[in-house]
Amino acid sequence: MSLVVEDLHVESGGREILRGIDLEVKKGEIHIVIGPNGAGKSSLLYTIAGIPRYIVKRGRIILDNEDITSLQPQERVRKGLCLMHQFQPQIKTIKVADLENVLVSKFGTSELAVKAREILEIEKLRNRYLFVNMSGGERKRLELYLTLLTRPRVILLDEPDSGVDVDSLVKISEVINLIIDSSLSCILVTHRGDIVNMLKRVDRVHVMCNGKIVESDGKDMLERVLRSGFRKVCEKLKEKLE
Repeated sequence: MSLVVEDLHVESGGREILRGIDLEVKKGEIHIVIGPNGAGKSSLLYTIAGIPRYIVKRGRIILDNEDITSLQPQERVRKGLCLMHQFQPQIKTIKVADLENVLVSKFGTSELAVKAREILEIEKLRNRYLFVNMSGGERKRLELYLTLLTRPRVILLDEPDSGVDVDSLVKISEVINLIIDSSLSCILVTHRGDIVNMLKRVDRVHVMCNGKIVESDGKDMLERVLRSGFRKVCEKLKEKLE
């Protein structure tokens, strides 16, 4: 399943946060989005996922040749597009096992989800309330698993490596490699290169500054950008923002 973003201009809270994003992720590709805080990386994923507070003022989001710009988030999930959130709310009335059972009954199961369940050690979390008193690594592992239970074909990962311990990072990267092997399309937002270096393949890296993608290239660009720092890169490419 392919994903195309055309000339995307987005506002949130009365402020323009995306200023003309063009992006194409072909079937089976994994794209990395990096950039400084406030660049619009997470906002891009939330807009693609259809989160209501992100208002599209111009442009289109196309999923497998269908314009989904006006669809609600749940409709996008049914079409195979799902977001792994960076921050998960704690829900003290729902146990992990209960939500897992609901998702399996609604979407069925998949070989990918079964493998991910074991790697991410979800069995240890099943009797706990949803994200309540969980470590950063536990929260991210659980969120990734719940995302896969919707049987997505395009996966949006918002900083799956943020605030996690080394063991969880290894497990999460192992599951993302399974996603790559499964020929699913993926956009992964990250601030750091650790997880990228654990991935068996990266098709494209995009640098965002001030609501725009200012440079796109292969995996080698990531090391260069992280070495020099986002600020220097954004200043060097300032003319592209004007």
